[in-house]
Amino acid sequence: MDSLAEFNNSNHNRFHLKLRVGINTGPVIAGVVGRKRYLFDLWGNAVNLASRMESTGIPNMIQTTQTTADLLKENDNGLMYYSRGKIEVKGKGLVQTYFLTRDEVLTELPAEVKENTRPRMLK
Repeated sequence: MDSLAEFNNSNHNRFHLKLRVGINTGPVIAGVVGRKRYLFDLWGNAVNLASRMESTGIPNMIQTTQTTADLLKENDNGLMYYSRGKIEVKGKGLVQTYFLTRDEVLTELPAEVKENTRPRMLK
């Protein structure tokens, strides 16, 4: 997200890009598809849920699942995570999600989301 902010600040407002990132952790199946033009692809529940994290996310934020947030706690990486609460995810029901950031205070969240988030240091 730092690189995106740097890009947006350096291009003299010709472009202002926004990016949503969704991360999930879990087993996947990988393979190569095609005979003439080879494509590498991933399949599985973890990929589908990561895609849902992206599509239900907020621009310029990284949204993760509980599984990923728990794994990140094991590393001393200085990240903050904000509980977004449970959100409705197509095909999965209610899923606990978190926003990841290096900032101590989130300033970009819409008010209705910000009211329901709680900061926690990943340790």
